[in-house]
Amino acid sequence: MESPGKNNRIVLGILLIAIGAVLIAVNLHWIPFIIRDWLISWQMLLIVIGLVLLASKPNKGPGLILIFIGGFFMAIDYLDNAYYLHKIFWPFFFRS
Repeated sequence: MESPGKNNRIVLGILLIAIGAVLIAVNLHWIPFIIRDWLISWQMLLIVIGLVLLASKPNKGPGLILIFIGGFFMAIDYLDNAYYLHKIFWPFFFRS
């Protein structure tokens, strides 16, 4: 039987290997500029942290919230009519 700490170390190791592979691919210009801009952004950082929290914690709430926030702000940057998304997000999010 594996200890709970071992699962966290595995997730962290896989995450570090993936980040290293992306950075090497960016430096070797294997990734086009548009995708590079999308991959290396603060929105993607929130999504990655949310995925790590989903994989390592039994409470899935914080991970889902970070993924939702990162995805929302990424959608605002990359969709054409995202201004309307921005206008309805906050009232919808804070409704009672």
